[in-house]
Amino acid sequence: MSNEQPVIIEERPAQNGKRIGHIVLNAPKALNSLSLAMIEKLQPTLERWGADNDLVCIFIEGAGDKAFCAGGD
Repeated sequence: MSNEQPVIIEERPAQNGKRIGHIVLNAPKALNSLSLAMIEKLQPTLERWGADNDLVCIFIEGAGDKAFCAGGD
């Protein structure tokens, strides 16, 4: 992924006006290990999405082809 942000957060449309949360852990050189900065960006988004009845699911993926997430960094 060319974007230099360590976490990419998007919402995508679903049926009936609902939405899907999409997160990309974007640190492939570190095997997408979670840093404190990544967690600080993820936490408020996940809390907001957890309380949102119009968000039907959250899809999380890791950038690159070696690892989803190798743990904490």
